[in-house]
Amino acid sequence: MNAHKNGLEHNERGTTVWHLNCLRSDLLPNLLDDLVSAERTGLIEGHCKEVKRALDKVVNSATSIPDGSFWTRSIWKELEGFKEIYDNWNSMFGDHHTAQQHRRTALKKLRKQRHCIAKKIRKHQHILANELDLKLITASHEAMADLVKAVPDLFKELGKAVNRYAEKQAGL
Repeated sequence: MNAHKNGLEHNERGTTVWHLNCLRSDLLPNLLDDLVSAERTGLIEGHCKEVKRALDKVVNSATSIPDGSFWTRSIWKELEGFKEIYDNWNSMFGDHHTAQQHRRTALKKLRKQRHCIAKKIRKHQHILANELDLKLITASHEAMADLVKAVPDLFKELGKAVNRYAEKQAGL
């Protein structure tokens, strides 16, 4: 739905672009903050699977849009890249120096990839306002909330971001 038809600007609270901006500017950065906290030891396999499951849901939300749309071609690739870098982040287990360095390097790549996602979203907000389906974006937010529910002690910063989003949603 075009936000302008509702009398809303494309990035006002409640629009699809606003929801997407919450993902790129609050949820993903706070996920990265939590990964920094886990950098020394990495994540146990079960926790790592929960992160992968959440990121898969975020990526899958983009794949349900018809081929050829801007979202599928451009931002989907960036989200897929983010997921692939995360898959590598926890691929070396243990708290030895080599594993810590590996995670530190992968985290730098995750930050760079998140920046690429954010840059594309900011650059193409007008296009995204017309192509995004709120249900798809909501699925991404729900995936992050599910991750926090699955491992609340580990994802504290992400949990705060999920709560901020929920509060903003309630205030619509």
